Amino acid sequence: MYKINTFHTFMNENSNFYEVINEPDFVKMISNTEKSKVYLTTNGKIKKVFKNQDDYDFKLAKEFFPTNPELFPIIYDITDNTITMEHLSTNKAKIEYNKLNRFFKKNYNKTVYKFLYKDHSENIEIPLPLPPYLPEDINMLFIKFRTLIYKIDKIVGHKTSLLDIHADNFGYDNYGNLKMLDI
Repeated sequence: MYKINTFHTFMNENSNFYEVINEPDFVKMISNTEKSKVYLTTNGKIKKVFKNQDDYDFKLAKEFFPTNPELFPIIYDITDNTITMEHLSTNKAKIEYNKLNRFFKKNYNKTVYKFLYKDHSENIEIPLPLPPYLPEDINMLFIKFRTLIYKIDKIVGHKTSLLDIHADNFGYDNYGNLKMLDI
């Protein structure tokens, strides 16, 4: 691993947002969106810096992540606009989610999202019971994702009309537990 003991300043081209990181364990930026930047550190933690401390996603994460480590990444530190959290492995979760999605598109002409989640903004119910036959591997994956989403929706559903469900938003911790990276 690399140790970088330099002072780093980044500026978003679209605003006057400056971010300063002065840490010996800083490694690299792994994501840069209009809402936040995400960094990987040498100690295996993720540092997510929100460009606006009033950001709704930041407020939800501050409220729900620390008290629900079985559903979301473990939180190590929260400051004015930064959350330092557990690094989750997203590759396996992305493959699994995409496998579910391909299956449901091919066999039911709907994305897996329509079967996993009740959209509160449109008041759409999950079509239950599930289709009568799901292959065992698909059924096991579906139950795993559906259980996680159900638990999260039960906790945060009253705060948001729509969960951010997509292949890039899930990951596994070091113990093999599926968690959601963002609400």
